[in-house]
Amino acid sequence: MVHMPQLWVGQKPSAEVNETQVNDTTNETADCVNATINETACFSRDAAMLRNVEPKNTKELFAKAYGASALLDHQKESYLYGMKELEECRKIATSLNGTAVPTAVRQVSNDPLQISMPCIFDPQATLLCDHWPLDSYNKVCLQAAWMVALALTLAALVGSTLAGPKIRNMFGESPEASTLSKDDINRMEAEAVVNVIYGDSTAAVAKVIEMVFNVCTVMIPISNVAIYALATEKTYFPASQGHGIFQLCADWHDAWLLGSICLLIFFQAVRAAASRKSPRFCGSGSFAWLVYLLTDVSSIADSVAVTLSSCSFLYCRAVHWNWMIFSFVRVIESLGHWGVGVNFHGFTQAGGGRDDRRMLIAMSGFGLVMWVLIGSLYYVVNSRNSASEWVTAVPSWQRFESIPSSMFFALLNLYKKNPLALAFDNFHEQLLVIFVNVACVPVFALVAGMIGSAVTNAVCAKDPRENTLQEEEANAGGAGGSEEYEEEEEEEEEQEEDPLVEDVEDVRVANISVLEQWRRILHSWQEYFLSLTWEDNLHPVIMAILGFGSIFFYGVTTSYRDDGTPWFPPWAYPAVDGTIGAAFLADWITSSARSVAVTRDSSEAADLDTDGLDTTDMSLWRHTGYFIASVPGIVHLLFVVANGPAESQDKFVFCLCSLWRIYLLEKWLDHPFHLVLEAVHKHRKALATTGAVSIFVWFLGAHLLFVSEFRNPDLEIHLNYGSLLRSIWASSIFLNGEWVFCDFTWSGKTVGCLVVLFGVSIVVVPMMVFSGEFMKQLLGDFFEHNVERLKAEERDLWQLKMEPADDAPSWRKELFSLLYAHLQRLKKGLQQQTQYHRSRVLREERPWQFQLFKRMSLATSLIFTLVTLMENSQYMNAEVGCKQDELARNMILKHFLSAVKEQERPQECRSFLAWVDMIEARVDTLFLNFFVLEFLLRCIALGWRHLVSELGLAELFAIVGLIWSLPAHFREDALHHPKTWEKWRLDGILLGAVVPLRLCRLVSVGSYFGVVRAVRKVLFIARWPLIKSFYFLVVVWYTHAMLLHFAEMDNPKLAIAGAQVQPAEVGPTRVKLQPMQQSERFGDYLVAMQYSLLHLTGDYPIVKYTFAAKILLIVGLVVGTCAIVVWTAIFSSSMVNYLANEAVEDPLAKAVERRMLLAIEVVTRIQRTWRRRQAARKQAIQEGPGPVETPEASRPSRPGNSVLRRWWTGFPWERFFQITLVVNLCVNMLCSLPEVVERPAKGRMLTCKELSRQKMQAKFEAVCLIIFSAELVGALRAGKGSEGKRWYFYRTVDFLCLLPGLANIVAVTVELYSGGEGPSCGKHAEVSDFLEALDMPLKAMKMIRVLRILFWRQWKDDVQVFIRGVTSSGPILAVPVFMSLQIWVVISSLFVFTENSWRSPSQAFFASVPSSMYWTSSFLIGEWTLADFSPGAGSRVCIFTALFGTMGFAIPMGILMEGVKQSMVVDMMERLPLNELAEYEDSETKKSKGPSQQPIKAEAMRHQADASSSSRMDRGIDRQQQLRRAAKLAAMTRLQVSKGKDEPHKPLKAGRA
Repeated sequence: MVHMPQLWVGQKPSAEVNETQVNDTTNETADCVNATINETACFSRDAAMLRNVEPKNTKELFAKAYGASALLDHQKESYLYGMKELEECRKIATSLNGTAVPTAVRQVSNDPLQISMPCIFDPQATLLCDHWPLDSYNKVCLQAAWMVALALTLAALVGSTLAGPKIRNMFGESPEASTLSKDDINRMEAEAVVNVIYGDSTAAVAKVIEMVFNVCTVMIPISNVAIYALATEKTYFPASQGHGIFQLCADWHDAWLLGSICLLIFFQAVRAAASRKSPRFCGSGSFAWLVYLLTDVSSIADSVAVTLSSCSFLYCRAVHWNWMIFSFVRVIESLGHWGVGVNFHGFTQAGGGRDDRRMLIAMSGFGLVMWVLIGSLYYVVNSRNSASEWVTAVPSWQRFESIPSSMFFALLNLYKKNPLALAFDNFHEQLLVIFVNVACVPVFALVAGMIGSAVTNAVCAKDPRENTLQEEEANAGGAGGSEEYEEEEEEEEEQEEDPLVEDVEDVRVANISVLEQWRRILHSWQEYFLSLTWEDNLHPVIMAILGFGSIFFYGVTTSYRDDGTPWFPPWAYPAVDGTIGAAFLADWITSSARSVAVTRDSSEAADLDTDGLDTTDMSLWRHTGYFIASVPGIVHLLFVVANGPAESQDKFVFCLCSLWRIYLLEKWLDHPFHLVLEAVHKHRKALATTGAVSIFVWFLGAHLLFVSEFRNPDLEIHLNYGSLLRSIWASSIFLNGEWVFCDFTWSGKTVGCLVVLFGVSIVVVPMMVFSGEFMKQLLGDFFEHNVERLKAEERDLWQLKMEPADDAPSWRKELFSLLYAHLQRLKKGLQQQTQYHRSRVLREERPWQFQLFKRMSLATSLIFTLVTLMENSQYMNAEVGCKQDELARNMILKHFLSAVKEQERPQECRSFLAWVDMIEARVDTLFLNFFVLEFLLRCIALGWRHLVSELGLAELFAIVGLIWSLPAHFREDALHHPKTWEKWRLDGILLGAVVPLRLCRLVSVGSYFGVVRAVRKVLFIARWPLIKSFYFLVVVWYTHAMLLHFAEMDNPKLAIAGAQVQPAEVGPTRVKLQPMQQSERFGDYLVAMQYSLLHLTGDYPIVKYTFAAKILLIVGLVVGTCAIVVWTAIFSSSMVNYLANEAVEDPLAKAVERRMLLAIEVVTRIQRTWRRRQAARKQAIQEGPGPVETPEASRPSRPGNSVLRRWWTGFPWERFFQITLVVNLCVNMLCSLPEVVERPAKGRMLTCKELSRQKMQAKFEAVCLIIFSAELVGALRAGKGSEGKRWYFYRTVDFLCLLPGLANIVAVTVELYSGGEGPSCGKHAEVSDFLEALDMPLKAMKMIRVLRILFWRQWKDDVQVFIRGVTSSGPILAVPVFMSLQIWVVISSLFVFTENSWRSPSQAFFASVPSSMYWTSSFLIGEWTLADFSPGAGSRVCIFTALFGTMGFAIPMGILMEGVKQSMVVDMMERLPLNELAEYEDSETKKSKGPSQQPIKAEAMRHQADASSSSRMDRGIDRQQQLRRAAKLAAMTRLQVSKGKDEPHKPLKAGRA
């Protein structure tokens, strides 16, 4: 990265600078050219020596003796404007005199000599001060203006999307256009354009003209973006490298832009003239050109590009704004016409229907509610956090000063990004972040996923005419569906079971001797090894060991010992490389000889035993691969032999060739790289179009962020967004969802929010297209044949093999039942043949002895884990927790020591902590007794198998760690002083392992949840797809790490690895990240692998790279993200299917049962009513003429409630209450700004003016409170109607939402009556302090009213569908949630162990397991707020977390998404009429297997028969069948209800018989 020179401002200017004379005083520039943004050395220079600072180019101008007459008026104006900025910066330097905040000025904008046109508007400054004097107006804009701009932008986007089709329909479309495809329309429009230019021309001339048009269309946006990027880099960063091309672009940019504008206007005129012959616009007659300009997407984009670029010439700039990027929209639309991509129809053609839009609106409302609530919590918790202040502002500005400002940072956290992680150091601040990461991020991801899916569908939308043609072709080709269905059904009946899951004889081994058990195990292993073959088993293993081993050995040679000496001499790697190269050469010769032998005797090839060798594998590609993998290694060895043991300068060539050895392994893994090429080739057109859309969004975001942030006073942001070239790199990270920086201007925040909400979803579309196809090819028919095997089976319950025999002693049976009654019940349930009977068995109560022992085991394990975490917390460390500042922050110790004098509190604190530790030691002794007893009982029940099992080892480790921590000389350091662990390690004792060993107890209780069983089963069943995807990921990872290693190994720049925003203050618990040279990180290949993997996952804790590394990272971002997604998706989908199949009751099956019972109840009520009517008629006939009282007339009726309900919820009142709620929320947000309503400060009384604002707010709140109370009373009087039980919850929330407003009115009233008259109206300081502590919580609590938005009639049913989908996933969330907890705690303890036992730059952040859990909660969701770990140990834990921890932690999110999708599908099908539902069922059946053979009326009976029948084997959950049943029953219910409502209760006439 090119560094920008900074000019330092002194305290006092020595002379004034005017337009005709320049001070001759010599200016000295601070030597900060080579400094990075993380270095603070240049900021501590003596600024007094720099008296006068002027633009360097202007100094050179006057040095050439041109004088003031050389400057034109518009150049002089820009120069004087820069001098004005310089004087303001000098004032800031004077005001900051005596403080630790120096001030610098830097050149950011115009070179007056390059301004060639007069200034009409906005003379832009040449200089910029690195501090920003914020006034009240700027603060309000910075906090709230971005929300207004975001709301207006979203409204404009939604309005334009909805208005597009209406405008086209209003102008009309020719009948011919509706019958033509997009390709035909494009061809006819191209012919019309050629006809306008050249008239009737030959085919050759037409092709030439069309080619010129197409080339210019492509070159205009691409050339302008490239020239503009280089010109801005040279203008705003004059010290940039590449002076020739940069300077050329800066000099000729404006001329090129003017030429592009003229050319684009000409093209627009030609296309507008040709629109009369376009099928889309010819129906408008003479106004076709106007319709074209107003409705065509590409025309609108070209008009925007021309208008904005032309208007930029009205402003005084050295490089005018270039908005030709908008003309790239026409390139995207033309890709389909050129045959390169598919036809892009824009966002207005997105299919989805009314139901999808309705659900999307409801989900967006749910996300908005969560966003506002989390933002309010951030406001309350962090508004007084001094570490979160923005020091660039003068005075420093609190980022969480108001609710709107806090909502911006809350949005980042909800999107899994936490750039302010270092600023949260208090317990409650970190607890809020943990809550958001663990609980809110998964739920908010559902909302973001729905929005992203809608955007994806919009980008990939197809023309409805094309869909119709495809459906007609599919229907025409499906005539033989019935015969194919019968053949497939016969094949399924004859299909044998997969040998992978063949049944194993269930033999109890409890009565078999231990020696016989070991003999059987050894015999099975012997048979396995004897079954291995060379080509299929041994050959790939040896090749993998040699290939990966050579790369790993190279990494070892690049690492160093603790004393700085290398592990091996320089000649070691060439020797190993040459030896392994010779081995690959021998394998190449052998494989080639065998392939030639097989090919030569082609007549006998079918009978020849080739030992698994595929003759097609020895292709030109494999010969090339063998050559690269073998010959360069031998040459490397020969070079060392010839030139001596000195390290070769070209070793990177040989290292890159050695990477090819691991690529050769794809032969035995179904050629995954060939599948990559197939996936790309199959979707090449879709990838071209979606890739072009992604590039457009990427560069458009870069343009917008550059325009909004290039004058940002924050130096970090200016260095990353100061030119378009830099902004392109920063935006590539930003569009991947990575928020490296967050201190944007209000316009930058608006752009950032739009990018997060929509840009990220658009950019990842090509990755989703490729990943989906690649995963589909990797899986093959896996889910078709093995998905039903993803469930618990009897063979998986290995503990039951040790179950005592029937003739065993009763105490052994009771002991086994005490420990494993849940497995016995599970086995009994698995033996049932239907899901209904299995559910009944699994719901049966276990023995009370087992229930008691299980609860005791779980309770003691959880309590022991909490005790271990508490003992290891930094507050139990007397050296840290008993300091004065910590005692002031620790509320618990502060309460216990409140009666002690302040001077004696540290000593009393140490005594108190010693007493607590003594109690905890005694409690640990009790835990030890119980754990040893349980371990012995399980060993008695299971024998030696428990000792070697995963759970038994975890239990044993916990006991060892507990015993190790009991001696006093170990306990203090092991639990309370992690900093001493490195000293113990050097003495040969890994004392830091005590805490991870103790926490293994949490893993040992996983037997009650089946975590280990589930993971083992999924890994076994899906092992081949997982191995292939993991191999592809590892190869991409190793290659990326090697290239990044060579690109950065000599880079001396300093950079931060982690959260880039540093805390404003540094204290005992506030530590800033220390920068490190890139060569230190990437000089060691094994360490570089850690950073490479983090970048491949999409996270960028480091952003300062060389140009070559940036290109590599952008490419790696695309490829690595696809590899990570495929690997994670295969495991997650397999685990979700396993948990769904193992569930006691499926959510859809439960919905079927509930709807069936509802249908039966409705039919029963209708029959009862009909019988009553028949009885009334018979009675009327018997009694003769006269009034007859019907059963309906005798029942009490409340017609007033229904009338009131309809009137109260009518349109005017409903809209009035909704508008009042929205206005109230907006006003409360606005009032949280201190510039609007000053909040009370501790020790300061409010003035009368400030108090009057609070009075106005209280009056407004009182009016809203009256309106909300009237709404609540009316709703209570109207009754619940059809809302059912939900009505009570709605009204309770309405009532609770009134309380904060009432409390606010009371508080303001108390403040009013506690003061008097005068400049300071508040007289009682105690009351003011109380109200000051109550002010922010009340403001945040009033935002709870946003929950009422979810209850609005427009979407409350859709919100209920979303909530039902989340709650329906509850039964199967127990296992993944407990597994996530285990992963979280164990990885946190491992980070504490590694970072304190080995020297690490991040040791201060992992002082205890609780503090480590704060950082790990971000790691596990993919946000690496810290990235520099100990090289040997911490980096391996980091790699394990990135590969496996995040994958396991994301499983609950996948289950929630699956539940919501199922709930949405069921709700969508419930709304279908019965006839459409029948047609849908028939069409789906024909598509899947064959025509439906069951009538709809028999579905309820068939479900009841399935529930009681035992003839069908339970082969997993048929979700499609259950979905159809649920929908049909719901439709039947609706039909019966509608029939019942359509029959009015007419009074009987007396003589009707």
